[in-house]
Amino acid sequence: MVPYVQPWFEAWVDAAYGDGGFWRAERPRNHFRTASSTTPLLALAIADLLVARPDIECVVELGAGDGDLLWGLSSVRPALGLTGIDLRPRPASLPDRIGWVEDLWDVSTTSWACGPAEVLLSTLPGPTLLIAAEWLDDLPCPIISRTEHGLSVIEVARDGREHLGDPPGAASAAWAEGWWPYGDRLEIGTTRDDAWSDALRHLGRTGGLALAIDYAHLTDSRPAEGSLTAYQSGRKVPPLPDPTLNLTAAVAMDSLAAAGLLAGASTLRLTRQRDLLDRSPPPDASDHLAALATRSHHAALVDPAVWGNQLWLLQAVPAR
Repeated sequence: MVPYVQPWFEAWVDAAYGDGGFWRAERPRNHFRTASSTTPLLALAIADLLVARPDIECVVELGAGDGDLLWGLSSVRPALGLTGIDLRPRPASLPDRIGWVEDLWDVSTTSWACGPAEVLLSTLPGPTLLIAAEWLDDLPCPIISRTEHGLSVIEVARDGREHLGDPPGAASAAWAEGWWPYGDRLEIGTTRDDAWSDALRHLGRTGGLALAIDYAHLTDSRPAEGSLTAYQSGRKVPPLPDPTLNLTAAVAMDSLAAAGLLAGASTLRLTRQRDLLDRSPPPDASDHLAALATRSHHAALVDPAVWGNQLWLLQAVPAR
């Protein structure tokens, strides 16, 4: 019997967002940890970006998860208006002062699925900081193979067996030629670029900043065999189109930056987290345990084996 196969992109969408999909049924912190849920230092670093932009009074986080980053920002900048957008319901423990919108970015239609997020982003009250922290790498993207015969869409069966399908569409092929010129297995960044462009389009009404922080690579360091992987219960496991797994692939951050430029933004920063946060914050001499925790958290933020290799893309969007 020939196993049922479908393009990895469609299988990933179903596993992530379909009925009983990972993001609907699972609690992400049971499968992986993020910098924002582990240490308040990330919120401090982001708050530092706003020192030069006192006009920004609002922050909207795309894919806000459990709201940890917003909570951290509310502690260091209590005057900020803070709102999270996520597929999952508002976390019960989140303080009332932090707003919440339940919605899904649909990578297939390149739009917000339910409407509340579109309303929120279309009615921002003033200059805003939009944050996408470890959100874009979870957005499904097409996966294709480069062979001596050309490009082919990679199809996958439920058990993980892969097959080569038809050639990719024109948009995927053009992106591959421009942004992933070598390697055998490519993750096409158009879905992430579209999500970023849409966010910056909304920001153009009031102006502000857009910050993406993610596992990412640049053209000269694309992984030859791709980066698609999965996590389950804190362990890295082989990727399968399985709703109990968190599927993720690193972001082509230079392509994302170019998408922002096309949307009218200017790039202020594109750098590795370890270089950005190379200086540890001064320890609290009055509390040795707190000082130890600060040193431990900072070490994780700059360690290439933890979060140090994440890329920060900061772009400015002028009000139109």
